[in-house]
Amino acid sequence: MTASVVKKVLICSRPYKYALPELEKLKQKAKVVFAFTPEMTMEAWKNKIEEVRKEQGPFDAVIVGPESVCYACKRFDDYLFKCLLPEARYFCQTVTGPEKWDLKWAERNNLLISTTPNAVTNGTAIGAVWLIMDTLRGLSLMQHKTKQGQWNGFFDYLGKEVTGRTLGLVGMGSVGQYVARVLSTMGMRIIYHNRHRLSTELEVAAGNAVYYENLDELCAACDVLSLHAPLTPQTHHLISYKQFACMKPGSFLVNTARGPVLDTEALIDAMDKGIIYRAGLDVFEKEPEVPKEFKYGGRLEDRVTILPHFVALTEETVRNLEAHGIENMLAYLETGRPRTVLFQPK
Repeated sequence: MTASVVKKVLICSRPYKYALPELEKLKQKAKVVFAFTPEMTMEAWKNKIEEVRKEQGPFDAVIVGPESVCYACKRFDDYLFKCLLPEARYFCQTVTGPEKWDLKWAERNNLLISTTPNAVTNGTAIGAVWLIMDTLRGLSLMQHKTKQGQWNGFFDYLGKEVTGRTLGLVGMGSVGQYVARVLSTMGMRIIYHNRHRLSTELEVAAGNAVYYENLDELCAACDVLSLHAPLTPQTHHLISYKQFACMKPGSFLVNTARGPVLDTEALIDAMDKGIIYRAGLDVFEKEPEVPKEFKYGGRLEDRVTILPHFVALTEETVRNLEAHGIENMLAYLETGRPRTVLFQPK
């Protein structure tokens, strides 16, 4: 009788801390190997993956993230994963955005790709609400100055009330709707731009949100512009000079979507001109690079709250990412098809 072949799964992440019961289930189905480097470069990750492949491979399937590989690597393609082919046939990404995958590469190599949509909806939405409120009020700025020993000059940094402001949401998926529901209860008027208008029922649930088909008109009507659109070729630099020119002087901008949805140079120009008074940024065009204008000593330092692509992350959301990725992998090992498919080879 021939013994069954044990599948081998590579996880590109530091060893998991939260979804341990799910990890044990996976270990009952396959040999699991972790590959991790703290270095935030594609070259470092490429070298680490090649090293682990040489020592412990080959691997039948791969889980990507949710650790720094998802932030350090700008593309998921042949450069990063060539050494894992042709044995690895399935790649499971444990973050939500599909934009880093070279799907033509996946098609050429007949690879199955999945992501984990909705794993971080709550964390992202609540983080976005916090960033919107902080951008309006400037509380993190005052915390910073208090830690520096500055206990005066408060009236030079007064923020704005949330109540009575108009919030313009660009992108009205699950995160945008969650943000709308929360902030409408605080007295914000909700308007939104989306590829498709929501149903009347969903608009009512989102604080009686009003649909704007024209993006420029939405920009002109809002006090706070909050970005929640996915990154696609069509949404690259969706907010740029033209949109800022439509906005009221002294407006606010928050981006918790993807860095390239926003034209950074156009934002800096709008802040210099006073069109945007304060900004809250969780994401950047060339992560992990941050524009010098926003860093300590930069001329816009006091007018921007910046975070390292962090608003979604809590212990619970990281557990969701780990668990959903493992659930996809278990489904693949058992049936040949993960639960949430991004790309299916023909």
